[in-house]
Amino acid sequence: MAPPKLQVSVPRYEFVWLGRETHPQKFAGYRKIPGSPATREIFRGKHIDRLGKDLGHFITELHSIRPPREALVPGYSRKSSLDYWLKFYQQVRKLAYPVLDIKTRKRAELLWTRFIDHFSNVDFKPRLIHSDLSGGNFMIDASTGGLNGVIDWRNTKVGDPARDFMGVFALNLEPGPRKPSKPPSHGVFRVPTTLWDVMTRP
Repeated sequence: MAPPKLQVSVPRYEFVWLGRETHPQKFAGYRKIPGSPATREIFRGKHIDRLGKDLGHFITELHSIRPPREALVPGYSRKSSLDYWLKFYQQVRKLAYPVLDIKTRKRAELLWTRFIDHFSNVDFKPRLIHSDLSGGNFMIDASTGGLNGVIDWRNTKVGDPARDFMGVFALNLEPGPRKPSKPPSHGVFRVPTTLWDVMTRP
């Protein structure tokens, strides 16, 4: 899916192979979007003001698009979303917990318990979301910090808009005593308070 109202470049597929018996693997092709994948260094470098502004405009535009028919992208239901996170949580407990030390495991369990409790009760307006806005999916002009494009739209759905901030935080949120006491703002790029409360709660 390529959202038509976004100012940044997105994949415009010119070739789609749906597979055949002799070559069953599906694939598609589009013209290369210029830029480099975002890194922690870019997100924390001298151009962060420009990048923050561009990201703000992009996320605001995306979340303002009227959700399409459910036949095009998955719709939203609180139950299915909660089931997804509960299943993810169980996978974390099974795969990650055994290799964590006791202190880290307790911190992880506290984080997950609070998150599940918060998600079970929070109210929000579902929006069209990318749902995988991580560094590798941002095409950045390294010389200016400008956002040239966003790729990998395979997880696009209607859901919690806070999800589109997760990858950004993973690249730019500094834990510890320097952590701001209120949600940061870069122009229109304002973090939902509900998400900020969960991430920064002591």
